[in-house]
Amino acid sequence: MRTAIYIRVSTKLQEDRYSLNAQTTELTSYAQSQNWHIVDIFKDVDSGTKLNKDGLEAMLDQVEDGKIDVVLCIEQDRLSRLDTIKWEYIKGVLRENHVKIAEPGSVVDLANEDDEFISNLKNLLAQRSRRDLLRKMMRGKRQKTREGKVWGKQPEEYHYNKDTEEITVNEERSWLIPYIDDLYIEKRLGATTIARELNKVSKTAESKRWTSQQVLSKLKNPAYHGVLQKSFINGETITVPVSIPCCALS
Repeated sequence: MRTAIYIRVSTKLQEDRYSLNAQTTELTSYAQSQNWHIVDIFKDVDSGTKLNKDGLEAMLDQVEDGKIDVVLCIEQDRLSRLDTIKWEYIKGVLRENHVKIAEPGSVVDLANEDDEFISNLKNLLAQRSRRDLLRKMMRGKRQKTREGKVWGKQPEEYHYNKDTEEITVNEERSWLIPYIDDLYIEKRLGATTIARELNKVSKTAESKRWTSQQVLSKLKNPAYHGVLQKSFINGETITVPVSIPCCALS
């Protein structure tokens, strides 16, 4: 059978056993043991919940061109953790072109109702597994926040080292907060005027012009006042004092 190998790792939820090299080695060996002809190896480094991925789209193009008989992946959740509508689209493309889904040791024929049921069940379990993992991750992050531990993306005036979990001052942008504070507190300028003054000397971190809203966000951000504040998707906002080098910005 003409085989497309599909491998994927998530940018956020990677696991060692799902490394691209490991998947490639195991799937290539399996295809060869079955005397399947490997047409191509398609890969993505992205979430399984997204339909628009370069590797997946390129593989589906080959499917629609009639060049593939079976899609081989290490587990079906590498192919999809999609919601029902997107998963039905993928299945539709494969079914209409008579393409099967294979894992080492099993082949699913989507034209067979029993096989399709099993495939759907695997997709639902993959979605549930991802939600459970995300919940555990968010519980861990909420606890880290309660303990005053800094994590994740920080304001541009700081550098965050995720390996050491340490915060340092970004010297190239450390002048911003003292400059804005001086214009606001000492010279009593409004946000629009401060933005105008900033545009005379600098651009934003995205190399764009400053706006009054960006100035206000700097003035209101508790991170510049020794406070760690995070809002979570469950509606909880955690605010704790932390020891960060905010004094270096004053």
